[in-house]
Amino acid sequence: MELPEKPNIAKQVYIGMAGDLVHPGHIELINDAKQYGEITIGLVSDKGMTEYKRLPAMPFEQRKIVLENIKGVKRVIKQDSPDYVKILTELKPDYVVKGDDWIKGQPEIRQRVIDTMAQWGGIVIDSKRRQNFSSTGFHKHLRKAGTTKEVRQARLQRLLESKDTIRAIEAHSGLAANIIENSGLRVGWKVEEYDAIWLNAKTYAISRASLTYSLTPISNLIHQVLHSSTKPIVIDLHQIESVKNLSHTVKMFERMGVSAVVISDSSEVQEEIETKLYPIQRTVQKQQQIKKMSQIISESKKAQISEEFMVFVRVESLIISGDLNQALKRSQEYIVSGADGILIVANKLDSGLLLEFCQKYKEINPKIPLLVSVSNQAHLSESELTKCQVDMVVYEDNLIKSVYPSMLKVAESILINKNTIESDKISVNINSIIQESSEDQQ
Repeated sequence: MELPEKPNIAKQVYIGMAGDLVHPGHIELINDAKQYGEITIGLVSDKGMTEYKRLPAMPFEQRKIVLENIKGVKRVIKQDSPDYVKILTELKPDYVVKGDDWIKGQPEIRQRVIDTMAQWGGIVIDSKRRQNFSSTGFHKHLRKAGTTKEVRQARLQRLLESKDTIRAIEAHSGLAANIIENSGLRVGWKVEEYDAIWLNAKTYAISRASLTYSLTPISNLIHQVLHSSTKPIVIDLHQIESVKNLSHTVKMFERMGVSAVVISDSSEVQEEIETKLYPIQRTVQKQQQIKKMSQIISESKKAQISEEFMVFVRVESLIISGDLNQALKRSQEYIVSGADGILIVANKLDSGLLLEFCQKYKEINPKIPLLVSVSNQAHLSESELTKCQVDMVVYEDNLIKSVYPSMLKVAESILINKNTIESDKISVNINSIIQESSEDQQ
């Protein structure tokens, strides 16, 4: 009896890539891989991308559509991590093809892939790059060109969905925003950077040696930040007592390209205290009634135009009363009223209470963003907060606090030494600041 011929099964080729801003280098890589068999592209998810790069310009689904329509690509699947091992073990491809720049750029990941493929006799091919194209280079050019308000606005939601914990830090000037934009660091194969810029009236007023917190100056600051950075902007309104028509304010900031506003459930009130001699006035923090605050939230949400814009609520219960149950109760009421997330703050000595709140909040609201201000919690690490499923860590005033002592030190040094030799050691050339700022604005 004649046996049937064995089917000619094509070899399987795996390419892992980000696929953001597809360029000729990607096409070269796919053409190289075609000669070895059927191509499966493992497209790194948005979450996986943020582990070693910036959030991609295009969401996963858009990147997937682009790659599926390139000739020679058989299928595109999701790769949830820049580490290939799990998905390669499941697929067991015959070949992995990757651009040879990972020999120096990602040597640890490459070696893990080689070791994994060797388990079933798979081969890793380093495809020689013939053209000097890089997605990272394109992104640098995009940052210089700027961004649209729609892209910037939507970016905050995408970051919250893609990363375990994002970080925001305050900017009190366009220069501070420029520093935040360019302060990313590569630690191993991961990128550490600030994800959002936090604006508040207090730090901006301090930078102007003023105690007036109003909307007009903060609007000026927004324009500076929009000019200096592509990162999403969050505005904390809790120090601005003159905000009367909050619905109008929400619309104004949304139209400017702001991603979110934060409204507080407390305000400063004047109380008269009787003494033996005469009554005295003191300023105290009091929380709004829950019913009134819920109405404010509801009106703010009705005023917004796009789905990407968010309204967060700053809950002050742990500061004012230290009442954990009250903080949780208020958070729940505010979420029911439409709040997109909760910002919790606590006194310096209440870190245990803060972490307990985070744990209980996430048990009830696993999908509603939780923001934590660490201005009073210097010893709390981001890793501790990530374990409590905190979605955003907020550094509300750290840059402005660093400016004053630095300037004071330089001023005193010049007075003591009668020259700038010592002060120049802790300063930079003014032209380097101008060059850094101008490069990002060209």
